[in-house]
Amino acid sequence: MNKLQTSLTAVALALSVVGTAQATPLIVAGDSSIFFNNFENLYRSTAACTTVGGCLSSDATNDPAGYQKIDPSIAGNVLTGDIFVGVLNVQNISSAVSGSDTYNSVPGDRFTGYFVQEVASAVGGSVATVTLKTASVDPFGILAAGEMFRLYSNTPSFSSAGTTGSSIASATAGTLWGSLGISGGGDGYAYTRTDLTTTVYSSNTEAFLALDMMLQGPAYSAGSLNKLNDFNEDIVGNTIGNPAFQRCSAAEMANASISCTDIVGTSEIEGNNLFGTGQSPWMFASNDPFELNRIPEPGSLALLGLALGSLGMIRRRRVF
Repeated sequence: MNKLQTSLTAVALALSVVGTAQATPLIVAGDSSIFFNNFENLYRSTAACTTVGGCLSSDATNDPAGYQKIDPSIAGNVLTGDIFVGVLNVQNISSAVSGSDTYNSVPGDRFTGYFVQEVASAVGGSVATVTLKTASVDPFGILAAGEMFRLYSNTPSFSSAGTTGSSIASATAGTLWGSLGISGGGDGYAYTRTDLTTTVYSSNTEAFLALDMMLQGPAYSAGSLNKLNDFNEDIVGNTIGNPAFQRCSAAEMANASISCTDIVGTSEIEGNNLFGTGQSPWMFASNDPFELNRIPEPGSLALLGLALGSLGMIRRRRVF
């Protein structure tokens, strides 16, 4: 019995070593949380700035051609057609199965990203819902059609200082991990809940995402994913599954009113106190996780079956 248990442990350790040898970030089977911080600006086209106003003076160093940053001191200054542009840096990835981190960001090996979202509508009073969609134009020319996020692995460095251009360059210097977006099936969404009676810069804005993998890049490491139900989807008129936030059942995936996507996420957007000081070109900052559920790979399932079968043998030997 001792030999059998030792062999099982050796097999498990061997597989764990293989797992850690994979390209970072390491995402294991089961529920995982990807914790990140991000920085972003809200831009308005120069043409709209001229027509309706609400913009800061043009900043050739930090504004893409044809756009200006909105004036965050104006309450409710979010208009249809405005675009959020930002970068993100993953701090760590936590596994719900093991209760420990499977990835931690270190210099020379980072997991970073870039995103663009367009304001589709801003509806409501003191607590408004700002619905976001895939931008018709990426002013920095990084995203492909239909993409909202691009994530990069093994990024050498990341900095939210300097200019927007240098910050974006630092976030996209790694190997493409994959891209996220709202798929054609209509299940995905992106929106925020904000107090439009206060200035944009001083308000805390909750943001919610339900997105699908659009493209798996050379560094992709998450394997096949279970579809997830987002417990925040009722705010945009969808039905929450039962129980809330879970792997979607076949019936839920067939229900058009229930959102089932590869990844869900939340964040709380706040004013970046370094903006305007010369230390950061980004107006806003946020911090919170993406959630996903990775389907176990065949090797992991086989190991689990071997372990369960062996435990059964141990029990039988004890009985007889």
